[in-house]
Amino acid sequence: MRLFTSPGVSGNGNEYVTFRCGLPRGCTGIRIYADELYELRSGGKILGTGPVRSAEPLLYYDRYGLSGCRELEVLVHARKGAPAVWAEVECADGGRFEPEWFCRVETRYLPSPDTVGCVGFCEYVRLDAPPGAFVPAIPGRVPAQDEFLPRPLPPFTEGRREPARAWTEGELHWFDFGEMVSGRVELAGRRTAGETVVEYVESPDSGWAHTEGRREMYADRLSGGGGAFFWRSFNRRAFRYLVLHGALEGVDSAEVRTCGYPVRETGSFTCSDPALNRLWEVSGRTLAVCMDDLYNDCPHRDQAQWMDAFVSARCAFARFGTLDLTRKCLLQHGLCSYRDGRICSPSIVSWAFFVDYALVYILFVKWYWQVSGDLETVRVLWPGIEGQLEWFAGRRAADGLLEHLDREGFVYLDNTFELCRSGKSAGLNALYYGALCAAAELAGALGEPDGERREEAARVKRSFRSVFAHPEFPGCLRDTDSRPEQSFFMVNFSCVPGGSWTGSAARLRVRVSSGTAGGVRLDFAAYAGCAIRLNGRELHRDDREPDWAKGGPMYRPDSVELPLKAGENLLEFIVRANSVNWELFFDCAADVAASGLVCPVEWESAGPTGAEHEVPLPRWNPPRLSESTHGYAGFCGLLDSAAALTSCIPQHFYRHYAGIRVPAFSEITADPEKLAEWIMPCNTPWSAFFFLSALFELGESRAALDWIRMAWGIMLRGNMVNTWEEWTDRASLCHCWGGAPAIFFQQEILGVRQEGLGEKVIRFRPDLGGLEYARGRVVVGESGEFAEVELRRGKNGTTAGLRIPAGFRLREDLSRLPAPVDFTVIGI
Repeated sequence: MRLFTSPGVSGNGNEYVTFRCGLPRGCTGIRIYADELYELRSGGKILGTGPVRSAEPLLYYDRYGLSGCRELEVLVHARKGAPAVWAEVECADGGRFEPEWFCRVETRYLPSPDTVGCVGFCEYVRLDAPPGAFVPAIPGRVPAQDEFLPRPLPPFTEGRREPARAWTEGELHWFDFGEMVSGRVELAGRRTAGETVVEYVESPDSGWAHTEGRREMYADRLSGGGGAFFWRSFNRRAFRYLVLHGALEGVDSAEVRTCGYPVRETGSFTCSDPALNRLWEVSGRTLAVCMDDLYNDCPHRDQAQWMDAFVSARCAFARFGTLDLTRKCLLQHGLCSYRDGRICSPSIVSWAFFVDYALVYILFVKWYWQVSGDLETVRVLWPGIEGQLEWFAGRRAADGLLEHLDREGFVYLDNTFELCRSGKSAGLNALYYGALCAAAELAGALGEPDGERREEAARVKRSFRSVFAHPEFPGCLRDTDSRPEQSFFMVNFSCVPGGSWTGSAARLRVRVSSGTAGGVRLDFAAYAGCAIRLNGRELHRDDREPDWAKGGPMYRPDSVELPLKAGENLLEFIVRANSVNWELFFDCAADVAASGLVCPVEWESAGPTGAEHEVPLPRWNPPRLSESTHGYAGFCGLLDSAAALTSCIPQHFYRHYAGIRVPAFSEITADPEKLAEWIMPCNTPWSAFFFLSALFELGESRAALDWIRMAWGIMLRGNMVNTWEEWTDRASLCHCWGGAPAIFFQQEILGVRQEGLGEKVIRFRPDLGGLEYARGRVVVGESGEFAEVELRRGKNGTTAGLRIPAGFRLREDLSRLPAPVDFTVIGI
């Protein structure tokens, strides 16, 4: 392969270049790689698009057959730097042919803004721009033989999707594809001179774009003269609704050329509960649209491989028997994502250090080894695992527990900022214990010393129980060893009347009374900038921007002295708007009115931009217990019984407002006694995976299924077509980790546990969890082998049937089925 670049490009990024060459007879194939996107054509026909997303040292080339091709064109888009292509043409005699490449800069693509997340760029295209002239490309270096690797994935499945329905509202042309689709958009119709806007919409009235005041997630723009037109997007787009408007006379067709990982539905599940059957169906659909050359976090906002893959990979193996994408994922995290001795996320991009994800990664490698038996991949990854644990070892306290890791990076744990992560975090240290145990197992399998890891894990376990034991709830856990148990007045500006503002800030005015003149300390916290005035005088101003990595500010409040006068005082807060959490927390020793006045203002001038509303000032208290903390502890084996888990499942999850990140199954109340006792639920399917795993493992299948019905019931009642990111419709409505229940349906209800398959062992521990019947197929091998299960509860016990493929050993445990059990096994 040789590198070819183009003269005449700036190298500043977001540039498009077409490379062209002629071919003699006898050329049989081409190996090709481009940074970052390419489309390979011959004779007007698209041969393929790519590349498989990768980064050094794992750059993958694609190979295409060239039977009968006499010329090639490669359109390349570089998001960063200058467009370039690496190519090598193969001949029938086994030799190589090096054609002369020409290129032209595609001026029909105009400068355009970056889209959100890792999706790429909007496309601004002049449809009638004249093509430029081709000039000789600049040949460059020939890479080392091992610099590029063969594509590690099978060819993608291509398809064609048409809208399920279409309609017109004024100048808006709507096309509903019925569910999230991902691919290249093709439009044909008639335009007038001017600009046509192509919007990509998740939902007309919900979804993550609406939290930012927009209908569309992103948009392309087509300009030029009028007449008939045909346009195909170069970038892959993901959406449910397509909306066209602007210079447009009519649309003859709107289609999506889909392209994704070739999933094959091998696993199956059905049971006596229609809601669970619906979840199984939708989770598979969501997973499939999120899979291509990565386990995408979601197909629209973040076409990137976060640690969602820990859940996605389990779902993909259970449903589709897929492990090659998992192997690629682990290698990319383990070899491409290190920076300053730490594994970053998402893989390939190495965007940010998520402390807990680095520990989950080690658990991920262990799971992959257990189901695949692939010790060679583990051997490649082992040095990075050792280096990562060495990094963590340098951040331990005297008792062996990790502390102050929220100062080193983002301790995610759950998508809520009200989970305290300061000091020694119970959830993080549970994952540290689990990672140490996993590393010890991997070391033993590799023939490496494992004693030090096991000793350290035992030390962490001893300290964990003493440090995090909850003083009020026996058997339960504190979130951290140092959480300040401080109460605050609290206002969520996005949830007060008129909260959907266009201003850059909001102002809260509160009356404060004091019997005497003097100074009083005010504690306050906000997720972004905040200014404070007392009686018209500014006492404090903080211009900071919101930051996901900062955590809950209420656990590290700022303070300022209020020089109160005797009698009534006017206290004003101007709080900068942000999409993290637009909230204010404050408290002082003086008497504060039970309500305040809120209105939108401009951050710079603090000038009002809308009407003022009176709002109550409820008290915010730290949660008494947190499900995510207990879920991580249970998942990693640090709970002796399920009592601590079930203690975290109240009859009602109380909250005093319905915010963007407050689960919709919460009961909104103003009762201060209920609010003082609130329990924090798992805020996302990510942390729910760990909590539910622990419930099932410790024998609480009914409680686990009821929790699934409660939380995922929000999606079901919202007429979901894909699983969501959170328990509200204000985040992503198509998110891979939302399919987590599918794992439990197969491994816990049908009972075929996939850990151990690398040793050809099927662990069978079924649990109907109160269901009348359940049946299905569970994948037990990368080649598509599966086990079949049928369970049915009767008046006098349970009938259970299991069919397993030849070559597997069986270890059954039927203790969780209603006895007596009539058990039939076929295929041993």
